Amino acid sequence: MIPEEIEAIRERCDKATPEPWLREGLFVYALHHNGDYKKGKPILVNRFSASIQAGTSQDGTIEEAEANTDLIAHARTDIPKLLAEIDRLKGELEESEQERIRLRSMLK
Repeated sequence: MIPEEIEAIRERCDKATPEPWLREGLFVYALHHNGDYKKGKPILVNRFSASIQAGTSQDGTIEEAEANTDLIAHARTDIPKLLAEIDRLKGELEESEQERIRLRSMLK
């Protein structure tokens, strides 16, 4: 993944409705939104189509639709964690590279 792709993901994440998001049935709700409404009053983040709500998704079963909804609901917390892990690993890689250079220079 190139740095521009990671940055685009980070920007999309930063622009999205703040966490926490949760799933209730085939709906995804956010509990807080920058004070634009009373604290604790959920706002709808995403809802699957009527065909899914009727019991079947366009591509599969209600179980698949529920799994998709879970994925969307968890993405709001999972993506920032993954981005933080990428940043941490990049930092470790840079430190290792600097240590490698330092040790190589000692051998000369």
